Amino acid sequence: MMIRKPMIISATFALLSVMPVTTACAQELPTPKISWTAQQAPVPFELFRGNRVVVRGSINGHAEEFILDTGASATTIDRSYAKSIGLPPGTKVEGRGAGGPIEAEIVPNVTLEIGGMRFEGLTVAVMDLQPVAQAIGRPMPVIVGGELFNNAAVSIDWDARTLTFAPSGEFVPTPDAREVKLTRKGPFHYVDVSVAGLSVTSALFDLGNGGTISLPSDYWTKQEALTKLPYADSQRGGVGGMRPARAVTLPTATFGGKTFRDVPAILGPDSENKEAAHDSNVGIGLLRQFKVTLDLGQSRLFLTPLASPPAFQRDRAGVMGHRTDGGLKARFVSPQGPAYKAGLRTDDMIVSVNGARTDAAFFKSDQLNWAQGAPGTPVELALADGRVLRFALVDYF
Repeated sequence: MMIRKPMIISATFALLSVMPVTTACAQELPTPKISWTAQQAPVPFELFRGNRVVVRGSINGHAEEFILDTGASATTIDRSYAKSIGLPPGTKVEGRGAGGPIEAEIVPNVTLEIGGMRFEGLTVAVMDLQPVAQAIGRPMPVIVGGELFNNAAVSIDWDARTLTFAPSGEFVPTPDAREVKLTRKGPFHYVDVSVAGLSVTSALFDLGNGGTISLPSDYWTKQEALTKLPYADSQRGGVGGMRPARAVTLPTATFGGKTFRDVPAILGPDSENKEAAHDSNVGIGLLRQFKVTLDLGQSRLFLTPLASPPAFQRDRAGVMGHRTDGGLKARFVSPQGPAYKAGLRTDDMIVSVNGARTDAAFFKSDQLNWAQGAPGTPVELALADGRVLRFALVDYF
């Protein structure tokens, strides 16, 4: 089959979101053969850092951990990992990530297994995912998106940390589940959300967005209720680079029939992805307030409010870090945050946090979320240059 070179773009634009690629011409890619080896059996998943769904599967017979992302219309494989498992070079394509240009390849005839499903003849995107893996704090060899979610109903039980898969269209909701309208535009699905008492707006439904809500500049700059919110300087982006943004606390956000208060959010720049440049974005922070069943192939979403939902994750240090061989490198330090006021600056190397060395074990432990502790929690950062910085976590935006 002849495949025109598609433009590769990123659907997600929020900070530390998984930055997969999607194909603007996804309909031209070959349809894989799909078979089921099991159905309705719960599959355990890891909720890494509280905002990444990681599940085990295999690709070309190699067992691996996959990150799930509804914002990716094509499975995406890290370039170095693709080489390590023997994938051949693919067709080079032009690309653009959330922050700027990227290089990618299209590789056909891949076999993927996940959740009792087997995909044969799958066409994948291959690109360098290392910048995002460094930001998230763990290797990110494979991102699975549209092929899974468009062909299966997937139920997410956050409390049990399990996923249940069934063929698309065969899911029967429980009586307490609320169906939420989904609208499809190209490869993406959208839901209605209202923030700060404003009228309803359409937002990208994005399991790969590790945050709560992101709003693009062409929306929030026209809303006085948002432009007047106190904010802290931040950055957003990913593959292709980072761009300035604002971190704010929304007084309210309404989604799935519920209104939430004091919701952390990002007022971002427009994405470099021209298909989704002006999209608002609902991420995992809001989705974790519900038991979720999604059947994107049928454009169906069902939400059941949790009896004891988790608190929204919130940064209280003002530090965006990168995992490096030398430790935790400060990629960006917000001038309004307590870490900056204590003397931390961009590019400083943090070698320990509260006495724990920032080695490989640190990035596999709960200590990785040190900046999300309760207000007033004391922090001690030891830097590679010998300085020791001490401050307390605060709600700085």
